[in-house]
Amino acid sequence: MNLKVSNLMLDLEKSDGRYKCYTTSYIKILGQTIDEVEIYIDASKRPITMMKIVNDYLDWIANFYDVFKQCYMNEFRDIDFDEASIEEIFIFQVEIYITEESKGATICFNHDEAVGDHWIEMVIDEKEIESFAVNG
Repeated sequence: MNLKVSNLMLDLEKSDGRYKCYTTSYIKILGQTIDEVEIYIDASKRPITMMKIVNDYLDWIANFYDVFKQCYMNEFRDIDFDEASIEEIFIFQVEIYITEESKGATICFNHDEAVGDHWIEMVIDEKEIESFAVNG
């Protein structure tokens, strides 16, 4: 990923004392282009000093299919998940959290085969999927 500070739009309403929220467009995750992604960067840091960490994490998230597939199949054992299944997943919300010490993300998506008309919230800590929660 080659995201630049000029690609980030500060969202003061979603920012707080701990994180500044920036929105950006057209980030790829699991082969899908996501229209809007919220990136929360440590409020004590200038965004330009964090861009390498942000881009490295976005690169990992863009290509974490194997990690996703393994965890997803463990969570939803009755689903036969293959490469075609990834096309059936609709990602509708992405929040990424970045500090110098840690990285994480929350990705919300729907997969009709697994949860019907509900949606799934996936929480990632560093490069490990912590949980899947079915909502709705």
